[in-house]
Amino acid sequence: MQTNFARVLRALSAGARELSADDVRWTCDAEQFRFATTADLEGPDAMIGQARAEAALDFGVDIQSKGFNIYAVGEPGTGRTSMILARLRATAAAQPSPPDWCYVFNFDQPHQPRALRLAPGTARRFGRQMEDLVETLRGDLQRTFEAEEYETQRNQIAQSVQDLRRAAFAELEARAAAAGFAVIHSPAGLTMTPILDGEPAPPDKIGRLPADRLAELDRARNALEEDLARVLRGLRAREKTARDRLRELARTVARSAVHPPLEDLREEYAANPSAVAYFNAVEEFAVANYEALRGDEAPEASDGPPRPRADPLLPYQVNIVVTHEDGQGAPLVQQSHPTYPNLVGRVEHRSEMGTLVTDFTLIKGGALHRANGGYLLIDADDLVRNGLAYAALKRALRDGVIRIDSPAEELGIVTPVLLDPEPIPLDIKVAMVGSPFVYYLLSDYDADFAELFKVRAEFDTEIELNEANMTRYARFIAARCREEGLLPFDATAVARVAEEGVRLAENRSKLSTRFGDISDLIREAEYWARRAQGPVVTAEHVDAAAEARVRRANLVETRLRERITDGTLRIGLDGAVIGQVNGLAIVSVGGYEFGHVNRVTARTFPGRDGVTHVDREAKMTGPIHDKGSLILAGYLSGVFGLEGPLTLGASVVFEQSYGHVEGDSASSTELYAILSSLSDLPIRQDVAVTGSVDQWGNIQAVGGVTCKIEGFFDLCKGIGLTGVQGVLIPAANVKNLSLRRDVAEAIRQGLFHVYAVATVAAGLELLADRPAGIPNVNGEYPSDTVFGAAQTRLRAFARRWHDGPNHNR
Repeated sequence: MQTNFARVLRALSAGARELSADDVRWTCDAEQFRFATTADLEGPDAMIGQARAEAALDFGVDIQSKGFNIYAVGEPGTGRTSMILARLRATAAAQPSPPDWCYVFNFDQPHQPRALRLAPGTARRFGRQMEDLVETLRGDLQRTFEAEEYETQRNQIAQSVQDLRRAAFAELEARAAAAGFAVIHSPAGLTMTPILDGEPAPPDKIGRLPADRLAELDRARNALEEDLARVLRGLRAREKTARDRLRELARTVARSAVHPPLEDLREEYAANPSAVAYFNAVEEFAVANYEALRGDEAPEASDGPPRPRADPLLPYQVNIVVTHEDGQGAPLVQQSHPTYPNLVGRVEHRSEMGTLVTDFTLIKGGALHRANGGYLLIDADDLVRNGLAYAALKRALRDGVIRIDSPAEELGIVTPVLLDPEPIPLDIKVAMVGSPFVYYLLSDYDADFAELFKVRAEFDTEIELNEANMTRYARFIAARCREEGLLPFDATAVARVAEEGVRLAENRSKLSTRFGDISDLIREAEYWARRAQGPVVTAEHVDAAAEARVRRANLVETRLRERITDGTLRIGLDGAVIGQVNGLAIVSVGGYEFGHVNRVTARTFPGRDGVTHVDREAKMTGPIHDKGSLILAGYLSGVFGLEGPLTLGASVVFEQSYGHVEGDSASSTELYAILSSLSDLPIRQDVAVTGSVDQWGNIQAVGGVTCKIEGFFDLCKGIGLTGVQGVLIPAANVKNLSLRRDVAEAIRQGLFHVYAVATVAAGLELLADRPAGIPNVNGEYPSDTVFGAAQTRLRAFARRWHDGPNHNR
């Protein structure tokens, strides 16, 4: 096993490689372009570098099966939205227009408005026809009911009742007179009063009559009252019959006015059974409620507080929810604010006399209504922030209908049921644009998501750096300038933009497809060209834009650098110190990232607790950092633990660091500090370090290497370049370097250095200016090496621990 371990260490002992200026920056040769300015170029014929996403979009748009909605995965600025809009716009334009939808009064269930489907482009005309119908009916009904024929028939019915009433009462009065009684009419009704001395007798006179006479009168009165009751019953029956005849006459007359215009509408909409059924219901309602159309409203009751009055013409109104012009193609709706009501619609209310009221005309459609029969584009990140909206979208796609419910009901809040609109059938293709984080979040935690969004279109953030893509970059710049009326870019400016594209990609063999950021650079460079009154944009204007962009955002970076130079933050840039290494980290402030130096220190001592990270113990670190720190124990045990368990206690800390620490890019820095303390050998302070480490001592790639190097360079330049300062990075990150021109020039002149290492051993040799050490067959390291010194110190720790009071622990 020792032989194998020695072989591994020998393989890991390759030295550090110093990088040249050409290694740290890719420079674009403007001479390769065969144009004077971008005004000579056409725009790109397709989205640059997104063939995979384009194929997925084609599939998702063309397939019509349920559940094959689209989720476009990618970082902002990669052209996700613009590509999807262009693809959907072209597809939608070639498709037929979907039907119009409106809500109308439900004469059977007024609280459940009916959804009425109409041919595309006809909803507004339908609404005007209903308005015209009301005006027509009001006029026709008024004329019909004022016609002489109607009045004659009505008067005849009324007169017949009056004649019957007079005849019946005349007969009754005659029979009463024959019996010695008079029929007296009073507000209380009809009464029978005896006639004494030729005139109706008052009660006091009747009371003085003998008892037998009173009994005789009572018998006669009772008989007459029975006759009166019989006559009144007959009159009521005849009056009811007359009223029914009057009502039937009115209905017949009303129908004669209502039927013809509605019959015309039924013939026009004969191909739409729902519309015909609606017109039938309108006719029956209009005939039954002709008084409202004539304006014969009942007076408002004077007792009690005033109450909102219903509009008698409301049932004839039409609420157009969505309409499409015939021949304009399928709708394409981009919903930028996908809240619950904006997505599925809402029922609004209005205040009348202190009371909230509503009706079917206050139903408002949402994005699903507008996009029904076509395409809906939604930002997924915004949608998931509105949980009710996301749930409503899923329900609509799953059920195939748009149902307008109160958001309060979604939260389980009991609300009075005011309106329950009929759901509208849904036929739609939804495309969501979102970040990878949201996509994987929904995939992992929402079982419905995979069933409803089966098409994933992934947008790449980079493309290969080759001549063809360089030409596409130039054509993209040409298109942006032409679309926005910007000054053209000459070849040198295009070359600079390409260099920035490589810098954004963080890979010297790639170009970034974050065209949102590239477009902003184009606009800013054009601003500086116009300010300089230049006819075209040149490389100098692109440089000015890049520098100004940094200048606007780097106040925090400048202040931190000042704290270092004035001694507030203790960072040494010369000499060598035991157990102390300058580590590099990335600081992000409002989207601006820069490299910052952290002083990492370590102390070692006898113990069995292993490596203790102070920041971790203080709960100031994240899980990735903690993982990187725990790996150190595995590495130390592998290198020095062949003789038995390590008797080592180590304390590591980021000095003067008061924020949250995350990431494993400082794990090699921590390891160098521990090994320096353990070996009692100083570490160079003029070389800053970044890099992750595994348990075998391999230095692994980390992020933000370019920013880290430039941050340390700016600090050194501010204090003064000495010609020995530099940065130690993982060899795997060399391809990611795209340093600024001034940094590359300083490297070319030997004023600054960048070293690439693949192993801890290689880094130690550079930082400690001493060989790391290779063990012999017995696992012992030479005493004049870093590992040899550390091994000697560990043996001393073990003896002290064994001889001390803790040896039984």
